[in-house]
Amino acid sequence: MWASAPYKGFYERPDALAEGDRLKKKGYDVIVRAVDALSTLGFTKNPIMYSFMKKYFPYKRASTIIHEQTQATL
Repeated sequence: MWASAPYKGFYERPDALAEGDRLKKKGYDVIVRAVDALSTLGFTKNPIMYSFMKKYFPYKRASTIIHEQTQATL
């Protein structure tokens, strides 16, 4: 059985926290967290990686790339 989880994206953390509080008050389960990558939904050949990811351990970078490439193919 598949479950779905809608998500919202925010550029500013305070905006995300405010929306999270609003949704929690309505009884929704909420997780506010940062994201590591940006999916282009298959419009580019490779996922976009940010320069700060150079500091990641190789398995974390590989996991992010595999995750984004999988999304682009499904």
